[in-house]
Amino acid sequence: MTLFSLAKKNIKGNFNNYLVYFVTLVFSMVIYYTFASLQYSKKIQESIELSDTMSFMFQVSSIVLILFVAIFILYSNSFFTRKRKKEVGLYSILGLRKKTIAKMLFYENLIMGIIALVIGIVLGTLLSKLFAMILIKLMGSTAVVDFGISAQAIIQTVIVFMVIILFTSVQGYRLIYRFKLIELF
Repeated sequence: MTLFSLAKKNIKGNFNNYLVYFVTLVFSMVIYYTFASLQYSKKIQESIELSDTMSFMFQVSSIVLILFVAIFILYSNSFFTRKRKKEVGLYSILGLRKKTIAKMLFYENLIMGIIALVIGIVLGTLLSKLFAMILIKLMGSTAVVDFGISAQAIIQTVIVFMVIILFTSVQGYRLIYRFKLIELF
């Protein structure tokens, strides 16, 4: 059994423990993708080109949203990792080296992140038209919003969340080396 297949088996077996973290990832990705698709929507851009303030607000909001999402995911990842300390301690007692345990946790976080990314982009795509219509209505415009998939929004979402997922994976990897066996129990 490879470490990667063990990580997949752990995800399936502990999905109830992973659920909060997974939902947090998906929710964050849906929000970010929806916002990015609104930012790149032709109809929205046509509506806000009259206003430089709205364009600037989209850029500032994008940065604030990235920071919020990163902090939200980092917090939920640390909460999730704290819940699994005993499991990690058990692996250590069974003779697994810290490096092996850390790699396994890295793979688990990476697998969860990629699955959440796919689901988040799909759900975000489905919800983006609804949010675009709400934004157009709030702006007082009469533009008609078509359903579309924004390649730019997908690329931006993938880049932002892969960086966040890799960061949290490395953080989990490093966390294993910080604790002594007795602290895990």
